[in-house]
Amino acid sequence: MGKPVYNARRRRRRHNRLVLIGIAALILLLLGVILLRSCHTEEKPGEDTPPPDQPQVTLPVVSMPLPQSFVDQNTASSYIVLYDLTSDKQLYGKNAEERCYPASMTKLLTALVTIESVPADTVFTVGDEIRLIDPESSVARLRIGNRLDLQTLIEALLLPSGNDAAYTAAANVGRILAGDESLPTREAIRRFCDKMNEKATALGAVKSHFANPDGIHSDNHYTTAADMLKIAKAAYAQPLIAKAASEEKVTRTFLSGETGATWYNTNYLLRSDNRLHYEYATGLKTGHTDKAGYCLAATAEYNGVKLMTVLAGSSSNTGRFEDAIGLFDVCFDSAIFPAELTDTTQPAA
Repeated sequence: MGKPVYNARRRRRRHNRLVLIGIAALILLLLGVILLRSCHTEEKPGEDTPPPDQPQVTLPVVSMPLPQSFVDQNTASSYIVLYDLTSDKQLYGKNAEERCYPASMTKLLTALVTIESVPADTVFTVGDEIRLIDPESSVARLRIGNRLDLQTLIEALLLPSGNDAAYTAAANVGRILAGDESLPTREAIRRFCDKMNEKATALGAVKSHFANPDGIHSDNHYTTAADMLKIAKAAYAQPLIAKAASEEKVTRTFLSGETGATWYNTNYLLRSDNRLHYEYATGLKTGHTDKAGYCLAATAEYNGVKLMTVLAGSSSNTGRFEDAIGLFDVCFDSAIFPAELTDTTQPAA
């Protein structure tokens, strides 16, 4: 009779152990679920969800409110693209994909390639390359033997639109790219122009080709307004270029000791002494040759909205600036701000 009692006790002990193991397993499972849920609901660093007291910022919405045909007929420039940098969208285009000549807007690419190709402390020495410029060129009045730092060279390139500065940049950078300080001048400039075309292609400006660093006319030196916009956007993203292109005038001393070099910006939108001065203008670069007509890459900012336009083929100097002002104004006036999008109050009767 003792054996069945012993077996029953052993079964009860085994049963109790199994119950305890089951309870322990259930507790561990519940803890695991709780931890898993807390991991999913806990806000991670870097998540886009803003804290409750920091509402999301909504940018103004701008548009081209006028009909395409009206803007086409009332702009002097033959080739135009207008772009909203704030929301990254095109607002208007006129023959934007058609081939045109960039003239000195080319120098935006020259400045971009120069900055990206050399250290910030590079010293540029003016050499005999400045003898290669066209006699009718706009110049910064550089002389052989002048030594300039990078900032001063970029200012000499962009403000007075110095073709001498463009060739100085090309010759110096071309030799640096080749790793050969004794490289002949024409070969150094060719190396630089190859780099210009490589950069243009990398930016998506595939309908363009650049034969020189200054934009003097050549049938083999061409672009489109849309391509030039891509180049201008990349150049404007460089703080050194953006700052230089926004200056009304500067006076500089060269590293070689020459003092009093004063350059005025050829962009009348930035000139407070000119009737075409535009209070919202922030840059960028002019251009002109007989074949290209009057050209302009321009930027402006108002109430947080940043616009850029590229214009080419205007028959008059003032026409390109008036086009830019008109395009900017009509789009700035079209801006709908976040409060206007959400305001449901009705005006009083």
